[in-house]
Amino acid sequence: MKHIKYCLLFVLASLFASCDPNGLEIAKTSPEKDFVAPVMTAMSGIDVSQENYDGTGSVAFSWQKADFGTPTEVKYDLYMSSASKKDVLIQAGIYTTSFEMDYKTMYAKLVGESNLALPKGASSDIECYVQASLGSLYKIKSQPITIKADI
Repeated sequence: MKHIKYCLLFVLASLFASCDPNGLEIAKTSPEKDFVAPVMTAMSGIDVSQENYDGTGSVAFSWQKADFGTPTEVKYDLYMSSASKKDVLIQAGIYTTSFEMDYKTMYAKLVGESNLALPKGASSDIECYVQASLGSLYKIKSQPITIKADI
């Protein structure tokens, strides 16, 4: 019994001695001036016709990834702006460098009064950009691209 007690004490002492709080790796980002913003891929336009609306197609958005200086998961939010509405959130919480939206949902985002409020039966220029974020501390957005939307 005495040997078991000493063995347990030795094991506990070894465990405490093996913990080195100074040896922990802490993830660090680059300085903010070195952050690399995402870059939107140019698009030819968005054509929401009755045929597209009734079909099963989608509108694809893509961009080059943002770089915060550490290999970690980056969250992207997709925004659009029209002449009458600025910085309308189209989709939040994207964790890849591309996103597809079906034409029915895209139509609602383009013409809805609480969204971009574009006129029906017309062609409009809209700006689109993504905002990359690392947690709640760091955010950086891409340069906007202009897209012609035909509704």
